[in-house]
Amino acid sequence: MDRPPKGLDQNLIKKETINFSFGFKSVEGENHPGRNEDSFIVDREYNLFGVFDGMGGHAAGDVASNSARDFFYNNIDGLIPRGVPVEQAQKLLLDLTTKANEALSVKSRSNSSHRDMGTTMSLVVMHKEERGTFAVIVNIGDSRVYKCDVGGGLEQLSTDDDILEKQSISSEQKKIISMHLAEAKRLEDLNLDEQELFSRRNQITQALPGAVHYFSPHAKTVNKGDKILLTSDGIHDNLTHSEIRKILSGSGSAEDLAKELVQRAIERSHDGTLRSKTDDMTAVVILCE
Repeated sequence: MDRPPKGLDQNLIKKETINFSFGFKSVEGENHPGRNEDSFIVDREYNLFGVFDGMGGHAAGDVASNSARDFFYNNIDGLIPRGVPVEQAQKLLLDLTTKANEALSVKSRSNSSHRDMGTTMSLVVMHKEERGTFAVIVNIGDSRVYKCDVGGGLEQLSTDDDILEKQSISSEQKKIISMHLAEAKRLEDLNLDEQELFSRRNQITQALPGAVHYFSPHAKTVNKGDKILLTSDGIHDNLTHSEIRKILSGSGSAEDLAKELVQRAIERSHDGTLRSKTDDMTAVVILCE
């Protein structure tokens, strides 16, 4: 049962209850068995969910992702009161992200073995106020947040910190190219410029610590039957946008869907095709009820 903040009227607390279920699955990559550099949060008490991906090839990637996870888990208590305007919830989440960046910077400087540690981050706070229920989102790096609506439409709600985002082209062109990259199964599906971007798809432009800007926390209205998905790139690099949509549009519990996403990504990582990639894989699914 949710723990109500002190001083809130009991009728307001009842009104602000959010009904959802969730499920998750996380596995380590086969290239480093026994060490998962992904970590995640599923905190029903404060409606906080997150996925963190320690940067491969960097010192203490697992330390970075676990440290970021622990910071948010330990500091979310009482941060976003129920019922406050969603704009205030966004600001509070941004403030906490800034503090997390600072805390990880201090940790990386305090130990030489942690000096180059880094992690991506995608966070969602499920928040209800008088206008409805919202997913409040902030991300750094290329861990992602998706929304699959009750009609089966899939929308990426996060924005990757990657080399495509740095290109001097219009936002509309970026969306078109991003979808081409997300759907490609063969090299022939991409033009030469897109092939170059695909080959560098794991090069992110910022992470925690050291992030110099954030894609401003934003909020997306959610309705009964909608599903929110948080993934590390081990999922969405292996699976196409359409494959993710098909899985999320299926029946089953949130836990079933998370497990299926991971299993399908594992299978793809073994098939030797364009998208195949051995990596840590994490999926967190939230089903609005």
